Amino acid sequence: MPRPLLTSTFDPAVYEYSETAIAKGIDNSIPPDLLPKLQAHHAHIVVPCLHEFSGLALSSGYRSPALNDAVGSRNKNSQHTRAEAADLDVDDRDLKTLFNFILRNVPYDQMIYESYGGKRWVHTSYVEEGRRASHLATDNGKTFQVQEFFV
Repeated sequence: MPRPLLTSTFDPAVYEYSETAIAKGIDNSIPPDLLPKLQAHHAHIVVPCLHEFSGLALSSGYRSPALNDAVGSRNKNSQHTRAEAADLDVDDRDLKTLFNFILRNVPYDQMIYESYGGKRWVHTSYVEEGRRASHLATDNGKTFQVQEFFV
């Protein structure tokens, strides 16, 4: 099954899809009580980005606790497991441009420009209340520094 595409219409299947979950037989279904959190992330972060970046893709969305363990996450309280986060990628434009766009235009909770292991993505999270507006970068997944606008 190919990865479902992001559109401006919320589709839970896009956030549930995981090649690791499929390969390992892990149920990555989103619990119904968490759907509103993913819908909010989609509306507040993904939709504005889709208007600016036609090649926007989701590389990791919801992760069940079992999937979070299977992908090697060290964070047992990951926002991915709480349906508050997704990792975004752009095929046709620079990822740093995406980071800058979100920083200037989107009400994010946390954003991390991640570039290591031969891969790059922007981790984004959204919460309704208590947004930290934390913007970081990491090149190893272990140490993080505040990342202002890329020039």
